[in-house]
Amino acid sequence: MLAAARPHDCIAFDAPPGAALFGYYIERLDPRSDSPVAVLPRQTWQQAAQQEVPYSEELDYEPAAFSQIASSCGRLWIVLDRVDADEGFAEAEIQFHLHDRFVEVHHVAFTGMDLDLLARR
Repeated sequence: MLAAARPHDCIAFDAPPGAALFGYYIERLDPRSDSPVAVLPRQTWQQAAQQEVPYSEELDYEPAAFSQIASSCGRLWIVLDRVDADEGFAEAEIQFHLHDRFVEVHHVAFTGMDLDLLARR
């Protein structure tokens, strides 16, 4: 994913451990400035790697957060936890709020996790 990342890319996680794990690897492997910006939850990769920003087991999908995502992200990577999260809930919520501004252009299924890439319409 990092190899395919572009400037103005964003990334959203539907389960708490995802951002921390991803932040850990970005901080160690590829701390370049054009790594995707974490928008759900909104935090820096250093904060994610050090788990400095606490958040509940379920992320809060506020409409204002999606407006900000739509206005600031050229593309949106979505990491969906298929082990601990309710199957499809986060994906449906994200699609509901962003369907008129983004379209899915790539989907990869891994064991326990899906990765979707949405591009601006």
